[in-house]
Amino acid sequence: RWELVALRTAEELTRRDRERRPDVGACAVPVPVAGGAAFYCGVGSPLTHAIAVGRHGVLGEEDLDTIERFYAPFETPIEIDISPLVDPTIEERLTERGYRPTAEEVVFHRPLSSELPPEPDRDDIRIRLLEPSEAEVHAQVLATAIAAPEPPSSVLLEVGRTCLAVPSSRFYVAEQDGVPIATASTGRDGETASLFGGATLPSERRRGLQGMLIAARLHDLARAGATEAIVVASPGTSSARNAERAGFRPLYSRTVWVSPSV
Repeated sequence: RWELVALRTAEELTRRDRERRPDVGACAVPVPVAGGAAFYCGVGSPLTHAIAVGRHGVLGEEDLDTIERFYAPFETPIEIDISPLVDPTIEERLTERGYRPTAEEVVFHRPLSSELPPEPDRDDIRIRLLEPSEAEVHAQVLATAIAAPEPPSSVLLEVGRTCLAVPSSRFYVAEQDGVPIATASTGRDGETASLFGGATLPSERRRGLQGMLIAARLHDLARAGATEAIVVASPGTSSARNAERAGFRPLYSRTVWVSPSV
């Protein structure tokens, strides 16, 4: 069920992007594969990868063929998230096709019934929900933070703008003196929630902003009836440490496999 939250969020994001920009067609209609789906929203988009495939334990050769046919017209390397729930022989088959593991991600989990970190209470920082009309605020902070030290790409900016059109998600901003300096998001699938999209402008990092945003989101989710939350982070990063300080514990890890360059 934890992979399902990410899958549902990605489905909504890509659908909203197609509705918002029908003349551009940047987001292709995702293709269902082995319990998950393959997504394409432009080169460099965090949505351009295969999500939750094989979550029922099986990812066969025909499934891999389907993924590769889907991405063939886009001339971009293929990224596939592989969880430990998948038949372990998949790694051998991916290697035979020229894929290589490039990153590890840890899925952290915590119940919302146990004690939550204190709600943010700093006079110099205001945390609030973004309104749908503030899509550009979200896009600028998110894309600038992810792309740093390079300028934000048009693909990242469009993802940030599209996010606020997703009704099942909520988007937060941290401000100082009215200036947006960090963002973060939540998604829901029933009683299970995900925390994602944490991004802080480079000049404002190491100030505890993401810890504050995690606490604010956990309290809002608990009040809204969610019973558990997950967050994904690379091991050993500040994001992982923030999650553990907020009471999250590692649930399982997954590996990102990437195809040979096109």
